[in-house]
Amino acid sequence: MSENKQPHEPESQTTTALTRMPPLRYLLNCSRQSLEDLELASLNRSSNCLKAARLEWEEAVAQREIAGVARWLIENRDALLQMTARTVDVRPVEDLPGHVEITASKLGLDALLGPDDADKQKK
Repeated sequence: MSENKQPHEPESQTTTALTRMPPLRYLLNCSRQSLEDLELASLNRSSNCLKAARLEWEEAVAQREIAGVARWLIENRDALLQMTARTVDVRPVEDLPGHVEITASKLGLDALLGPDDADKQKK
């Protein structure tokens, strides 16, 4: 009693009844107006799909950029933090829990950024 049945594969999530081609018999027997309506509706759905694809593409590109920033930080964060630790003193403020006070050494910042415009004008 064994039957050779092909396993039923579920349709793709993107394939719906709206995206299937109507039967040829229907297309041959329908009016010109119905064919024009079908054409316009299909072009409209195509446009909507392309807009959605563009948004998905932009999201994919943004996620790649985020991944690139994360990779850069993985490779360079320690050096960056060491460099800033030499120029910025971060201390907790006792009066305000959860807040920190940041003071910067002017000489340390000058070493990184160069003298400010006022110093350049004096020279």
